[in-house]
Amino acid sequence: MAFGAVCGSFLNVVVVRLPRAESIAFPGSHCMACGAPIRAYDNIPVLSYLLLRGRCRRCGARFSARYALVEAACGAGAAAMIAAFGVGWAALGFFVFFWLLLGIAAIDLEHWIIPHELSWPGIGLGLLFAWVNPRADFRAALFGAALAWAAFTLLSWVGEKVFKKEALGLGDRWLLAMEGAFLGWGALLPIVFLSSLQGSIVGLALIAFGRAQSGEPRAAASGGAAKDSTGEEDWVPPKNALPFGPFLALGAIEWLFLGPALWGWYQSKLFQALS
Repeated sequence: MAFGAVCGSFLNVVVVRLPRAESIAFPGSHCMACGAPIRAYDNIPVLSYLLLRGRCRRCGARFSARYALVEAACGAGAAAMIAAFGVGWAALGFFVFFWLLLGIAAIDLEHWIIPHELSWPGIGLGLLFAWVNPRADFRAALFGAALAWAAFTLLSWVGEKVFKKEALGLGDRWLLAMEGAFLGWGALLPIVFLSSLQGSIVGLALIAFGRAQSGEPRAAASGGAAKDSTGEEDWVPPKNALPFGPFLALGAIEWLFLGPALWGWYQSKLFQALS
């Protein structure tokens, strides 16, 4: 769990710096407000955030709660992988998958982009992991990645023809391709179903409570205009829209842990209906 939390601390660096096109190695961790370096004793995952009450020791500027949440989520994710798959390559490989999904979701929530710097290497890692992956062999992983990209590309093309606007971002296709590489082609339809269902529920809830997206441009962390998945400037999210990446990530995590149980339940119900 401690290993996972440390990985979460590094993931926070990636989430903050990658959309800004900054180095994730230099300079070291520092306060974004005053620039003061964060000392090692103030950089203990989760604990330092709680002890400092989410503030910089030097200037008192607030740190986002996302820092502690990401660190805690990575720690819990590492423990969950070991509990589900035991200590070994399977747990490590799926933890890397979880780490990538969490980083992509955090960036997409804030910036409406899914960086290729995470999804493209993720596809390669998923295919490499297939040699020891208990959920998908290499053929299933390769077909899953290709099918995911092709299906979302076709769906995006049809959507643009029908609605005369971008229906799916390019980043979503690469994200689903990464999920296909790690989980195989059989996981794609359940992931899309879970993602669409939960995205619709959250979207309707935000509309009902008056918290829906207004359609105004969202400022990027760097101070510039919001960007789409292709990096186009001045992109305005459609009214009442939500980034789809976080829901695709959530659906993949749910299927990773609950997929075998859900599939077994479905097969049993289908067998009962046919018998």
